[in-house]
Amino acid sequence: MLRRLLIISLVLLLQQPAQGTTSKRPLKLSVAKSFCTYSNKAKKAAANLAHKLNTIHNSLKAAEKASLQHQLGQAALPQYKEAAATLTIYAQAAYTEALAELQNWANEQTKTAGQAMYVAGRIDGLMEVLEGHMSTTKTNNKGCIANDGDATGIDKFVANTCGPQDTTTLTAEPIDLQGALTQDIPEETDPETLGGADHCLINDNPHSKYTAVTTPINLLDGTLKIPASGGFQTTTNVRHATLQSKLFKELKDKGAQLAQPLTATAQQIPTDYSALKNLLKDSSSREALKPAVAQYQNKAAGDTSITDDTIKAIFGLTKDNSEDGYLAAIKNLERPVPTTAGKSAPTNLFAMTCTQLEAALTVEISGIYEKSVELNKEIETLRQNQGKQASEQACNNIKIEADCNATAACSFNKTETDSNKKCQYDAQKATTNEVSVTQHQTGGTLTVNCSGHNNRPDSSEKKIL
Repeated sequence: MLRRLLIISLVLLLQQPAQGTTSKRPLKLSVAKSFCTYSNKAKKAAANLAHKLNTIHNSLKAAEKASLQHQLGQAALPQYKEAAATLTIYAQAAYTEALAELQNWANEQTKTAGQAMYVAGRIDGLMEVLEGHMSTTKTNNKGCIANDGDATGIDKFVANTCGPQDTTTLTAEPIDLQGALTQDIPEETDPETLGGADHCLINDNPHSKYTAVTTPINLLDGTLKIPASGGFQTTTNVRHATLQSKLFKELKDKGAQLAQPLTATAQQIPTDYSALKNLLKDSSSREALKPAVAQYQNKAAGDTSITDDTIKAIFGLTKDNSEDGYLAAIKNLERPVPTTAGKSAPTNLFAMTCTQLEAALTVEISGIYEKSVELNKEIETLRQNQGKQASEQACNNIKIEADCNATAACSFNKTETDSNKKCQYDAQKATTNEVSVTQHQTGGTLTVNCSGHNNRPDSSEKKIL
């Protein structure tokens, strides 16, 4: 019988929480500090996200602007088209990398940082309430947070770590919030102080103070609890309870990703002349352009035929730290941009905004197109004149009226006194018969039978000069 009672007692003991609780007993200072430390890290991790997003944004804008600058360079400086194209490719590659990094952060890390801020707010709110329930007289030593061993009240410690903060002013730090859970949160089985005066009114026996409360009051999603009998309690230990809480699940699973450094945006693409000069100043800085050169020349990445001399030749650089070639040409490149309604003023390429660069590039391309159209017209006029002269000569070579009129582009002029010009080129007849002026006989003679027979072409036949 005694043995059975002993077994039943052991079973009941094992079913009870690991620690006893005492109504109104304060929370251990070490436990409070551990949560405040984690909250502070969570806020810094969120500040780091904001810093990263801002860095990525700046990289995207710089890459976009640099790409437009050198696209304008390609159009305005055709003698340096390869140099301008290389820098355009270089800028566009940086844009693609920064965009990929933005998509990576926007997809998962942003959500994780959002949860970190939410957790920090929950922790700070709880600690603010506990810290507020404290005597303002130090000698009184009454409060809801106290030294671990003697329940001596703590005066305003929370304000330094869990107090209200402007997180936009925090120093950004890449912090592993997953690792910090095990680093900062202790395996404390009893979150209450070990002895001394019990003065915390927040955890004063809910079962008797309220209407028959029988279930624990959860704090931080059950990481800490106020049992029905009062005091503070946890499940197994504080760290274990934290890792089991859905409040901390996202940080436990993905918090390590917030410590990942930015890679693609570490190198800012130059958008001013000084920075561009630095990019081209020596072989070490020019090394970054080799992939862009390889892409422009349709060669494999890392092709050893692309050397520093290759890059110097492309950019027209005679030596290191020089300002010749493409640098000299683009330094003073100006185009008119709108200033006020109906007015514009010459503006240096490096002083233009992205919008102005787009407008200038559009105008430049339109100008090139117009010049191309004019040039094509001149070429066509010259070709037609040359063809007409050749056709005129071919017609003049025909002496027989019937043969002349039977030719698709010739007509016999009876009033012409010069016998060598009676058969003349007829542009209207040539157009009607769809004869191209380029289609003429180089020898200037007709393809007729010279045996004495008059083999004139059929009326449906079009003889091409």
